[in-house]
Amino acid sequence: MKQTISRVSLLLILSMLLSSSMFSIFAETNIPISANDKGDIEAAIKEASEANGTESSSTSEVVIKSTDKNADGTKTAKIFEYNGENSIVFDEKEFKRANQKEARKALFAFVNSLKESSISADTQQEIMNEIQESDSDVAAMMLPMVFDNTKADIFTAYKWLAPFMSVIRVFFGLGSVVIIIMVISSTIFDLAYIGLPVWRETQDEKSGGKKPFGVSHEALSTVREVEKNLEVYKNAYVMYLKRRATTYIVLSIALLWLIAGEMSGLIGWVLSLASGIV
Repeated sequence: MKQTISRVSLLLILSMLLSSSMFSIFAETNIPISANDKGDIEAAIKEASEANGTESSSTSEVVIKSTDKNADGTKTAKIFEYNGENSIVFDEKEFKRANQKEARKALFAFVNSLKESSISADTQQEIMNEIQESDSDVAAMMLPMVFDNTKADIFTAYKWLAPFMSVIRVFFGLGSVVIIIMVISSTIFDLAYIGLPVWRETQDEKSGGKKPFGVSHEALSTVREVEKNLEVYKNAYVMYLKRRATTYIVLSIALLWLIAGEMSGLIGWVLSLASGIV
């Protein structure tokens, strides 16, 4: 009985090993293709096969250099094969054997050719999904191309928002002006608080131990740190500017927004209101 169980266990282990080895041998992904897309697919295969400067102009397969030898002694890897009818075969095992620099070029050329073709966006996405799902390393390599493929969606979104852009420009223009006024006012209060001890004492008395009106936390912490370490000279203004750097970056963005032309939208809106009153 024990011998029978051991034999059965051995057979199960051998079958598992055999199935895993067979899976590794036939590590291929079949991607269905419509007959209407034959011309575009053949063009994409050709672009991929010529991506590394080879003289091959095959429209049915992509063969590139590999890192090890085949059974016939050649150092090549066939990563794509098109049967000319209804499917593409992507061989992820061959892809891993291939020279990764050349494999990347071939894959990029294939995807770029697809994007420039007349193949529908849904079909393109299905082909890319099949290739990505074949292997994690391949998916990581294709990630930049997937992000690059979202540019069309952003352009479409911009077209949808085009009728509302004038309102959006005015909204952000007003926001930029408010930010600039707030930051400049806060900076004036901060510099006065740091550099004028008499005014600082007056403001502290008025606030009753709370933060004085218009003075930022950066200015308060700067003054406190300087007063705690009077024996060591520290430039209060330099300390303040370092702590205020993030705020000034926001101010710079707001200024760039206005310089980029958003002020014209704001001025136009104000003038339209004024013309309505007059």
